[in-house]
Amino acid sequence: MAPRTLCFAMAACLIGACAQMPGGPPPSPPPGARIVKCDTPTCAVKVSIKCEAYIFCKIDPDNDVIQVGRGNSPQLTWEITTSGYTFTDSGIAFPAGSPFTCNRAEGGRRFMCNDRHSEPGTYKYTITVMGFPFVLPKDPWVDNQ
Repeated sequence: MAPRTLCFAMAACLIGACAQMPGGPPPSPPPGARIVKCDTPTCAVKVSIKCEAYIFCKIDPDNDVIQVGRGNSPQLTWEITTSGYTFTDSGIAFPAGSPFTCNRAEGGRRFMCNDRHSEPGTYKYTITVMGFPFVLPKDPWVDNQ
């Protein structure tokens, strides 16, 4: 076998082996994330769209993490404050098996989720909006303590 072919075969084996390695711990919010404590029956999040040069737009909720206190099962409400944008039908989406039941309201300007808070856990969710200019989804967190 030629040395060049042997090197390619070894590299392919190493890449394949690394791809099979188990993942790390579950994802968590990044350091320096903006946190809001939710210790009441209802908690609100304001969502705005920030644009630079009119084409570089991003979803900007007023916090990155909603921290829900132990024993609290609140109704979480997201409201878009930027005109021309609404939530999609799955505007606030949690992974399957999470303790959240969500629905769109007020023509897509608001999204409400009931947090059953059955056990502690950190849940990443996705905010998706529609409007012009186009905006990529954002992935903040809810931390049930």
